[in-house]
Amino acid sequence: MYADTASAWFKLYIWLEVLYHAPLSAWAVGALWRDDPKVPVHLLGYAVQTAVTTATCIAEYLSWEDFSAEQKLQLGYLYVPYLAVAVFMGVDMFGRLLGQVERARGGVKKVQ
Repeated sequence: MYADTASAWFKLYIWLEVLYHAPLSAWAVGALWRDDPKVPVHLLGYAVQTAVTTATCIAEYLSWEDFSAEQKLQLGYLYVPYLAVAVFMGVDMFGRLLGQVERARGGVKKVQ
């Protein structure tokens, strides 16, 4: 895919980046620093959005017939670790939220 033939999904992902991903990233830096209790909720959404958009990009470049296997591998070195970080973050935030729910139900005490 080239810039002059950007697909509708790519344009949507750019808008998601501008309107959601970038502002949330800026907020999250301070929120993590001050241990804001809303961090897991917001970063779970962030992680899911990042994983879905990155997986879409991986599927897209793998379908490119005019790119060699080596070129696709090089793109994989960029995209696959980014996907792995997003998945790890999503699993971590899900676990944190699950812990909060269990504590709210009285099932588990918070470990300091």
